[in-house]
Amino acid sequence: GGKHSLLLLPLHLAAMLKLDDAHLEAISAVHPPDATWQLADLLRAGRVGENAALEHAVHEANQRNMPLLAVFALTADFPGANERSFAFLLEGLRHYQQQLQRERDVKLVVLRGPPPAVVVALAHQAALLVADVGYTRVSRQWHRQLAAECPCPFHAVESEVVVPVELASTREEGAAASLRPKLRRHFHR
Repeated sequence: GGKHSLLLLPLHLAAMLKLDDAHLEAISAVHPPDATWQLADLLRAGRVGENAALEHAVHEANQRNMPLLAVFALTADFPGANERSFAFLLEGLRHYQQQLQRERDVKLVVLRGPPPAVVVALAHQAALLVADVGYTRVSRQWHRQLAAECPCPFHAVESEVVVPVELASTREEGAAASLRPKLRRHFHR
């Protein structure tokens, strides 16, 4: 399929935008026969509050009356990563894991391996995969691989921006002056 994203925002931000259903699309609709959970791949938005991907995943899990499993795949060959950055990441993941369990009753598993392969392996038992959208080259590459290999329905959620990048402009903007009017079109006056 083509590149689609499911656009969801926190309510206080969504109220500011003019959104239509054309921007609310799922990437994949393949249904596995024996789903045991719903899966959330929250690689970029590692927080419990103001996390549209997590909110969507929780909502969908509640609709299906299924447990929600969050996954974080830890890869040793991440560009630019070193021992210090991994120590910082693991400390943050431990806090996130505790907070997810305490505040949302969501289990976070941290597994070693290439993120798309780890997520796809878990997705074989999932009713739905919800992932947050990333904008780095590596994140986009992982996202494309997930979209191609995901064995269950797959929703990608914009969690890090007020106006999704592809909605704001179809090309790279050379200056803020050319981008501002395009962004303003998506806000209520």
